[in-house]
Amino acid sequence: MPSQLPLALSVVVVISVALVALWAGRRLAVASLGRRLRAIIKQMSLQRTAIDGESVPRGGADRQLDWLSEQLLDERSDQSGLELQLNETENRLAQMRLRLERESNRSRTLLDALSEAVLEVDVRGRCTFCNAACVHTLGFSDQAQLVGLDLAGLFVPPESGAGGVRSDRNALLLALETGDMQRIRETPLRRADGTKIPVECLIQPLLEHGQVLGALLTFSDVSERKHAEEALFREREHAQVTLESIGDGVVTADALGRVRYLNPVAESVLGWKNREAIGKPLFSVFRLANESMDQATAERPVERLQEELQAAEHEALLVRRDQREIFVEQNASPIRDRNGRVIGAIVVFRDVTEARRMAHQLEYQAKHDALTGLINRLEFEHRLEQVLAEAPKADEVAEHALCYLDLDQFKVVNDTCGHVAGDELLRQLSNLLRSNVRHADALARLGGDEFGILLESCPLDQALRIANQLRQSVQDFRFAWEDKTFTLGISIGVVMINAGDDKAYVLSAADTACYMAKESGRNRVKVYHPDDTELQQRHGEMHWVTRISRALEENRFRLFYQPIVATASSGYSDDSRHYELLLRMVDEAGNLAPPGAFLPAAERYNMIQNIDRWVVRTAFEWLATRLGSSAPITIELNLSGPTVSDDTFLDFVLGLLEVTEVDPEWVCFEITETAAISKLTNATRLIQSLKDIGFRFALDDFGSGLSSFGYLKNLPVDYLKIDGSFIKDILVDPIDRALVKSINDIGHVMGKKTIAEYVENDAILQVLDEIGIDYAQGYGIARPRPLELLKTHG
Repeated sequence: MPSQLPLALSVVVVISVALVALWAGRRLAVASLGRRLRAIIKQMSLQRTAIDGESVPRGGADRQLDWLSEQLLDERSDQSGLELQLNETENRLAQMRLRLERESNRSRTLLDALSEAVLEVDVRGRCTFCNAACVHTLGFSDQAQLVGLDLAGLFVPPESGAGGVRSDRNALLLALETGDMQRIRETPLRRADGTKIPVECLIQPLLEHGQVLGALLTFSDVSERKHAEEALFREREHAQVTLESIGDGVVTADALGRVRYLNPVAESVLGWKNREAIGKPLFSVFRLANESMDQATAERPVERLQEELQAAEHEALLVRRDQREIFVEQNASPIRDRNGRVIGAIVVFRDVTEARRMAHQLEYQAKHDALTGLINRLEFEHRLEQVLAEAPKADEVAEHALCYLDLDQFKVVNDTCGHVAGDELLRQLSNLLRSNVRHADALARLGGDEFGILLESCPLDQALRIANQLRQSVQDFRFAWEDKTFTLGISIGVVMINAGDDKAYVLSAADTACYMAKESGRNRVKVYHPDDTELQQRHGEMHWVTRISRALEENRFRLFYQPIVATASSGYSDDSRHYELLLRMVDEAGNLAPPGAFLPAAERYNMIQNIDRWVVRTAFEWLATRLGSSAPITIELNLSGPTVSDDTFLDFVLGLLEVTEVDPEWVCFEITETAAISKLTNATRLIQSLKDIGFRFALDDFGSGLSSFGYLKNLPVDYLKIDGSFIKDILVDPIDRALVKSINDIGHVMGKKTIAEYVENDAILQVLDEIGIDYAQGYGIARPRPLELLKTHG
């Protein structure tokens, strides 16, 4: 069979070409085919050589070889042609291998550049190729570790107990069996280190003439997407819980104005269930009282919603499903996508009906007196400020008046029948006063038993008629409580409001006029006139009341000291330092105000007790800094009449002693003769109680009273301070000298030491020494100085 070799060669070539066409890009297959072809040719050459020159054993195979050799010898002439054909075929195969290798490298580069993992398997499910992304995704070090690996080890089997769950390994087998593409939304793959990653996978069978040769798997790691989805789910859950937990109602709608969601608060407030409201027009669920469903609303619901709510200034009247109207605070905003396009709206609101009612109630309470229902002082002053802002100009006639009213016998009712009766009296009187003023007039309870009336557009003669009508009505009124009946009076001060007046001036002037009405005999009307000397004096004192109160609050009082020295004739040692502490007030401008400027007002308006306690407390605290000092010291502190009558003052002093541990012998209290005589019983009790502890006392301004010597033997004081009016003229007035001598002699007989005030010069001091006065005090000795300049030790 001389043609068998060329035929076999032709078959090999044909098969090679077919395989090249079938596995384009498969360099390994072509290279293997070339090696096999060369091996056949070499074997045939060896057989031919053996036939030509070698003796070979004879047998069945030998006979075949002989036969083949014969055929080769017969064909020797064709050998050179065959070699040429083989060489040509080999050259073509080499060229094809080179092109295939270039295409393969290019394909590998392209596949390695892909971010998705690509993996090729044969029909048995074993890996024949993978790109770099696949190696990285599965956690291998190089491609060689994956090639030849059965993919059954990559697909994670279903969890135990997950019946009916299909393994995604079966999807690969199904693709290889049927040739149908398989898509796996999400499946876990096992990495090289045993960990699992979720991937999205596409399985594409590789077909040739309808025959499945393998499959191409493309997959990508969806861990980040899965984490993002989980995070999104958690955020949605959090948002849902938040919306359902917050105290505000929330309604969302789409771009067409159809309701998409109501949270539980919105359901409760609006009267709609979420499932019932979804899909309904927004304005039929969140219905404003002033809203009308017209064509514009239907065409642009989101814009209309914003317009409606903005027009309501964030508070609107809402109509519930049951037609009940409520007030809501709300805010509406459009919902936009990433491109800024409006895709819906959200309304956040809260029911403020109760809060609005409470606000109105609180506003009413803030402006009205709880007991009488009249406006209170704060609202009264506010209305006064409004009137003052509209006061007539200087060349116009005043048209407004203010009345200040104070009941005359209210304390009697309170003390006799108790505060319940007093409250009832105030309620009845409020109704009585209200019935006697015009509707437009502002009637207020200013505090306690004091009232104010603001009479707008009311000349003085009309204001006086109203004031006297009020006074007469109160005078005619009879208050009955249980078995008692009371007749009352009322004192009224009237002031006209003029251009340039301020609130403080008007109130102070009216109060002053009312006070003067009381001092003039009560139950009368007094008009404030700026040129009234007596009223000006009282007005000045009342002006000091506010300044004193502010000075106490701001700690603007100061203590000064003035030495009290022993005279030569007394025989007392100068080792004992003796001082009187004097009070000063620092005014708003930082200047010192003398006690004569503010103490009269403090005494008249019951502020002196607070000042006395400030002085005593401050002095004790200063003395506490001298604890441990061996130098003896005496300080004199002035007490007013109201303080002497105060039953709590003794406990106040005892409390200071306990805190400061001051030696009582260091302190001498001064009481004026007038205060001591007017409150003799109280003064005697207080003096004796404090003297028992160790304190000393001085009777100040002695000689100014009418019966000084008669009361003196009943007052256990240690010092007599002779009134300065007798001292200042002692050099020229023999009567003053005789009076001073008498006081000194009687004082010594009673065992009391004498102190002369107003010692202005050495000549006066010389006369006092001749008389035998024990101590002297005045500008001739030393002027008062700030207490902080007096050394605390020594």
